[in-house]
Amino acid sequence: MSTRSEKRTSSRYPKEVPIRCGYVNQGAATNGLTANCSRDGLYFQSRSPFMPGGLLRIQTPGMVLQETGGDDAVKLPYMTVAEVRWCRQAAADADRYDVGVRYLHLL
Repeated sequence: MSTRSEKRTSSRYPKEVPIRCGYVNQGAATNGLTANCSRDGLYFQSRSPFMPGGLLRIQTPGMVLQETGGDDAVKLPYMTVAEVRWCRQAAADADRYDVGVRYLHLL
């Protein structure tokens, strides 16, 4: 039995927040629901699958996830672009997908 190495570098905060997402080069968007969020990305559930490596535009209500007492507060951005790191069909529901994305820090 092999163990999966942990690639995450920041803490995850469980939070269910409705989002809108779609590929950056397409007008269509779909609704999703976050399962957890971090400084670097988020995990959400969607009725639509997304290809790993694809770039998504994500819109959220925006909020502070963890208050740190300074400018370092962990925030869920209002709008962002993110890279799909993984996507898999949810085991319990054949018409739902679990998606992990990493935020891109654009200049």
